Amino acid sequence: MRYFTRNNVLAFASCAALLFSACGDDSKNAGGSVEDQEIIAISDKTVTGVSQKGPFVNGSSVTVQELNGETLAQTGLGFEGKIKNDMGEFSVKVNKLESQYALLKANGFYRNEVTGEKSKSQVTLYALTDLSKRDEVNVNLLTHLAYERSLYLATEEDSSVAGAKKQAETEVLKSFEIEGDFDDAEDLNIFGESDQSAALLAVSVLMQGNLSEGDFSERLANYAADIESDGVWNDTKTATQIADWAITQSMSGGLALIRNNIAGWKLSTGVPAFEKYVDNFWWRNYGLGTCEKNREGEVMKNQNAGSAFADKYFICKSNLWYVATDMEKDTYEWKEGKDGDAKYGDVIKSNCYVFEDSSWRSGYESDCSLELRGCTKNRQDTVGLGKDNVWYICDARSWREATDIEKDTATWGAGKNDGEIRKGQINKGAFYIYDASGEMWRNATSIEIDTYDYEKKERTKCLKFGQIIHGSVNDGYAYFCYENEWKRFYGNDSVSYGKLIDERDGLIYRTVQIGNQTWMAENLNYSDVQKKQILKEQSWCYNNSAVNCEKYGRLYTWAAAMDSATTGCGTSQKCLQTTSVQGICPKGWHVPNNQDWDELLLFVDSIGVDLQANCKWINQSTGDFINGNDKYGFSAYPGGYKERKGDDRFYGIGSDVGFWSATDSGPIDAFNVWFNDIQQKIKIGEYVKYEGLSVRCIKDEDE
Repeated sequence: MRYFTRNNVLAFASCAALLFSACGDDSKNAGGSVEDQEIIAISDKTVTGVSQKGPFVNGSSVTVQELNGETLAQTGLGFEGKIKNDMGEFSVKVNKLESQYALLKANGFYRNEVTGEKSKSQVTLYALTDLSKRDEVNVNLLTHLAYERSLYLATEEDSSVAGAKKQAETEVLKSFEIEGDFDDAEDLNIFGESDQSAALLAVSVLMQGNLSEGDFSERLANYAADIESDGVWNDTKTATQIADWAITQSMSGGLALIRNNIAGWKLSTGVPAFEKYVDNFWWRNYGLGTCEKNREGEVMKNQNAGSAFADKYFICKSNLWYVATDMEKDTYEWKEGKDGDAKYGDVIKSNCYVFEDSSWRSGYESDCSLELRGCTKNRQDTVGLGKDNVWYICDARSWREATDIEKDTATWGAGKNDGEIRKGQINKGAFYIYDASGEMWRNATSIEIDTYDYEKKERTKCLKFGQIIHGSVNDGYAYFCYENEWKRFYGNDSVSYGKLIDERDGLIYRTVQIGNQTWMAENLNYSDVQKKQILKEQSWCYNNSAVNCEKYGRLYTWAAAMDSATTGCGTSQKCLQTTSVQGICPKGWHVPNNQDWDELLLFVDSIGVDLQANCKWINQSTGDFINGNDKYGFSAYPGGYKERKGDDRFYGIGSDVGFWSATDSGPIDAFNVWFNDIQQKIKIGEYVKYEGLSVRCIKDEDE
C-alpha cells in the first residue's frame, strides 16, 4: 500500500478543539462543523467491497482517503488498492486514520450496461463512509450521487454523518421516483436479487443513457451540484431527456438488450428487475403515475410539455403503460353503442370509429361522413342515400357507390319464382328479373319486361310460331314468337309470315310471300367458319358485337355471300354464273340476283318505306327519326355496313342497309340494293366486292 502524508492535520485538530471549547455546552457545533460526537481513530483495517457503475474492470484503482472528523475535509492521508477481478471487488489495507470518516474513491474503466462493452475512458465514483461501523464498503452510483449532498447536510445543516447520508440517499432515490426503506448505499450491489439492487441498477442505467463517458461524467457532476443545497433535482430538462430515452428503450426492446448485456458478462446468477424502476421513472416524469389494476384501460396524455413525446397518449394495460393507439386514445371512456354506430375520434377528429361485435373499431371516413352509420357485417347489402345525395351500399364493411340494381334490389331477398320481374324501388323506370340459378336479381331485358304478365306474375308463354304480342310496359313494341322464344318484332302485324329453319345451325327465320316470290323477312346470320372457310375474316357483326348480329344479321363480303370456294365468284374476277347461286344461303334458297331484285322492286313500285322495317330510321338529311311502314313484311333493318377500302370501320347503323345481288358488274364491283332514305325510290346500284353488306335470301322457284 502507498501511504499519503497528512498536511498539518494535528495542528488543525488542536485549533478546532479550542474553538469547540469556547462555544460552551451546545450539543451542535457552530460554523458548519460536524455534529459533536466522538472521533474514533482507525488502525490496521482492511476495507473491502465492490466498485460498480457496471463493475469497474480489473486493475482500476480504489483509494481510502481520511476525512477530518470535525469538518469532513480531506486531510491528504490516504491508502490505495486495486480492483482485483471482473466483479469489481477490491480490498484496501488501512494502517492508521485519525478519524473514522473516510472517502472511498474508485477510478478506472467500467462495464457499460447499456452497450455491454467496456468504457472507452475512465470515470471516478465516491462513497462517504464511517469505518468505525463497517469493514465492507461498496462504491456505486448511489453513494456517488449522494456524496456532495451528504457533506452539505453534515457540515452546513448540523446533521450527523449517518443522518446526512441517509437523507441524501433517500433524496437521490426520490429524484428517480424510487421510494421505500432502503439499506445504506454502501451495502447495495447491482448483482443482488432484491428490489434495492434493482433500484441501484435502474439509477445506473438511467444516468448512463446513451452518453459517452465524458458526457456521463458531466451529467453526474451537474446532478451532484444541483441537489447539494436543497436535496431536490431541479434540472427538469435533463430529467425529461432521461425519461424520453427510457421510454424509447422500454418500447423498443432496449431494456431487454441491457438485461442480456449484463447476463452476458456472466458475473452473477441473475439480473434484478431493474426495468420496473426505469419504467416508473418515465411514467412519473410524464405525469402518468402507476399503472394499477383499478386503472386498467385508462388513457392519459403525457403531461410533460418539454418532452419530445409531449403529444403522446398512453394506456394502462396489465400494470404497464403503453403508447396508446389512435383508437384507444380516441375512444377512451366511450360507452357501448348499437351495431353500426359511428363517431369521430375525441383526439384525432378526422378518425372515424364504428361499433361492431360489442366494441369500437376503426372505420372508414365514409362511415361517419355519409351519415349512413357504419358499415358492419350485420349491415351487409344495406343501401342508403348519403349526405352527398349519392346512393351507397354496405359491402365487406365498406361503403361504396351502389349500382342501380343494388340500390333497387338490395332489400328484396329471393324472388317468389324464377323469372319474377319487379319494378325498381328507387329507379322507377328500371325492371329486374330474378335468376334462381344464380340466386340473384339482374336487369331485365326489354323483351323480358314486355313479355311478363304482371297480373299473373309470370312470363307470357310463347306457344306457337307467328304469335305476336305487344309489350306489357312498352305497348309500342311488338314481339314475335319463334316457337318457344320471343324476339323483338319490327315487321307488320297484318302480314302472314312463314318459317325457315336453317338446318346448318338451327336458326329460325321469318319468311314472307311478296308477289310470286318468297323472301327471308330477316337478314341472314350464318357464321359457321368450320363449314364455310370463306367466312373467315370476310364476315362480321356490326362493331364486332354479337348483339348486333342477333338484331340485324351479319355483314358479308360479296365473295363470302357467293361462297366463292364453291361458285368461283371471287373478289377480283368476273363471275360467269348465269343461274341462281345458293351461295351462303340455306338449302333451297339462293342469293337474289338482279332479276330477282327487279321483280321485287317492280311489284312494290320501288318505294323504300314500303320495304323498310317498322323501326326508327335516321333521316341523314335532317337527323330526324322516321319509321318505315313495312307494308309487305320485308322488314329491311338499318344494320349498317363495313367500309374496308378506307379506314376499315363500320358505318350506318340506324340509317343504312345494303343487300348484295348475285350479279356482278366486273372483277371489282357487284350489284346491290341500298336502303337509307325511306322516301326515295329503291334501285339497283354497284358496290365494291370486298366491302361488308347484308344478305337476304330468296326461295328457289322449284321449292
